[in-house]
Amino acid sequence: MVIAVAKILRALAYQFAKKSKPLSLRRNFSWTFLSNAVYGICQWGILVAIAKLGTPEMVGRFTLGIAVITPIVLFANLQLRTVQVTDIKQQYDFSDYLILRLISSVLGMLAIIGIIFIGGYKRETSTVILFMGIAKTIESISDVFYGLQQQHERMDKIAQSTIIRNLLSLIIFLFSLYFSQNLIYSTACLIFTAAFTLLSYDIPNTIYLLKNSSNNFVGIHGDLFSTQYLSRKCKVLINLIWVSLPAGLAMVAINLVQNIPRYFIEYYLGERELGIFSGIAYLPLIGYMFIVALGQSALSPLSKYYNSGNIIAFKKLITKLVFLASSLGLIGIIISTSFGKQILTIMYQAEYAQQTSVFNSLMIWGGISYISSFLGYAAGAVRYFRARFISSTVILVLTIIGSLLLIPSYGLQGAAFVLIFNVTIELIITYLIIFHAISKFEYGH
Repeated sequence: MVIAVAKILRALAYQFAKKSKPLSLRRNFSWTFLSNAVYGICQWGILVAIAKLGTPEMVGRFTLGIAVITPIVLFANLQLRTVQVTDIKQQYDFSDYLILRLISSVLGMLAIIGIIFIGGYKRETSTVILFMGIAKTIESISDVFYGLQQQHERMDKIAQSTIIRNLLSLIIFLFSLYFSQNLIYSTACLIFTAAFTLLSYDIPNTIYLLKNSSNNFVGIHGDLFSTQYLSRKCKVLINLIWVSLPAGLAMVAINLVQNIPRYFIEYYLGERELGIFSGIAYLPLIGYMFIVALGQSALSPLSKYYNSGNIIAFKKLITKLVFLASSLGLIGIIISTSFGKQILTIMYQAEYAQQTSVFNSLMIWGGISYISSFLGYAAGAVRYFRARFISSTVILVLTIIGSLLLIPSYGLQGAAFVLIFNVTIELIITYLIIFHAISKFEYGH
């Protein structure tokens, strides 16, 4: 059966056959920005659809689902894509990344099911969390295929896959929610779109790329999943886990820093207030369409500059990224302070517009986050994964303390203050990490 499916996928791959020559940074950025724009619009569209067609409680239920599953999925991912892209010396084969991702995804899904059982959530909330977990797990399998494409600087293939999946998700989600008025049915549609994109596009594209590259895939036959093969690769997989585990833990900590205030809001203030906060907090994330697009496109060049010792080019690219992030953040703050109430009223409903001060604070958080994110990509490019994990753990502890102190007393504004303080600390620490990495070349220590 596996061999038969593999033959079908190989045949499909030739429909997408193009030269595997790397694209320029500008073209990779253009494709990634387009895909992130579509992704951001579609994710925001889903949130707006729930707000318009449903209730703040439904928004809170949906965003709570995201907050619950995201740390687990991120940990299961082990930041393999960053490790894969920055593996300039090709210490590991694509099959190593794929097998580890499949194993970790299964374990991650079991963890999500366990959280649902012990979490004491309502039945509808539990079902939404389960379906979202399945959809994100399938997406995480696509992510390891994206890693190979990104390593070869073919962000166009990743962008096309992302666009297909998110447009389908938005369209099907809207139709389902409009006709059923049921969040469970609509969330189930996300599973279909994730699986469809993986099988019909990601796998065929990757097979073609592997056939035209030096990366050893070992074939896509039953041998890939055999006991003998897994036994032979056991030592390699353990080494890969050791390399990627700090990066995965760091990403989980970073995500928890953003989501822990949401947990406290849901506990102290309820799902309605969580829905309002999540809706407002999504607007600063629109800027991440630009940040992630440029950051992902720059990750491979940054890694190559650093590993080749071209520190001048490395610093020059980081400086450009930080300048762009600062400019984007400043524009966002100006817009929110000038038109915040109108924006919230148009985007959502009148009750959201009562939180303009929270909106302004979150835009400040977003502006600082843009700069910190670019520095985070640079830290990933130099593979300082353990240092990132330690710093993220410190920030996580500060987030818990800040949430305990501020959210019960100051509500949503307190949650915004917690985010601003912690992202500022993160920015400073990440800068010090990069400074240390550069000093190894410039000062020889």
